[in-house]
Amino acid sequence: MSENSGNKNGIGIAALILGIAGLFGGFVQFAGVASILAIIFGVIGLKRVKNGEANNRGMALAGMWLGIAGVAISFIFAVVIGIFMAANI
Repeated sequence: MSENSGNKNGIGIAALILGIAGLFGGFVQFAGVASILAIIFGVIGLKRVKNGEANNRGMALAGMWLGIAGVAISFIFAVVIGIFMAANI
């Protein structure tokens, strides 16, 4: 049996993948959902690392921060589009 057989690293990996998808897709609605899920999964992944259930702290942390950046980009994009739409009235 391998030494990592008891680790539950899937949540941290999912956080990283969703964080990347949310960051690079910041201009579509899916990105906001992916970024929020990345933050949630990142926090859960960090809790699992703290409890000794997982060993991928870096992935969970990176996914969480990429999710935060994705939410910020989505918000800024929405504000800019709103300003341009209001200016064209």
